[in-house]
Amino acid sequence: MARGPEFADDHIRLPADAWLPRTTLTAADVRDADPGASPPELRTRSGETVFVPAGLRAELERFCARNGIPLRRRQDVWGDLLDPFLDTWFTPEEEAATLARLDRAGLAPAEVAAIRERVAPLMRAHNHMLWEWHALGLGDLLAAAAGSLVPDHLRIPPQERAAFRAWAMEIADRPARRTVRGDGRAAGTGGRRPRAR
Repeated sequence: MARGPEFADDHIRLPADAWLPRTTLTAADVRDADPGASPPELRTRSGETVFVPAGLRAELERFCARNGIPLRRRQDVWGDLLDPFLDTWFTPEEEAATLARLDRAGLAPAEVAAIRERVAPLMRAHNHMLWEWHALGLGDLLAAAAGSLVPDHLRIPPQERAAFRAWAMEIADRPARRTVRGDGRAAGTGGRRPRAR
């Protein structure tokens, strides 16, 4: 992450990046935030995840307190989806627990397999350069899709980025949308181990 957002009393200015032009979010645009995530994040009412550099965690917390924005720990759906691309191994019990969390988030095993197949070339190339063994998530997926660590032929072309980003954000927000639909399942960590960086 290069430059982070700029917090004002009732809005946040987001810098332009490979995915979005510079934009402003009002406090009313923000559904909730998770300053404890790694990296800290906020989620808009439309389901977009915005990452905040760890050095701005306190500013994010103050912004949320000032504007009555709820703090919520969210399930790291992409963290679970990207586990196979980490430079480590998982026991069959850990893999089963991951699939169970994803199922509770609304991702059946067949969809999990299809998502992993779609991002496999991208994430393998990305983590071949990083050798990350502890945690990969949505931020890593977006960095891989538009970043310089991945060969050009694997990156998401600029004209396809909006659709790719919308797809990735929808998946990340699926547990919250299930709760909003009233299926009785709370959006939370679902027992996911913390991902510290």
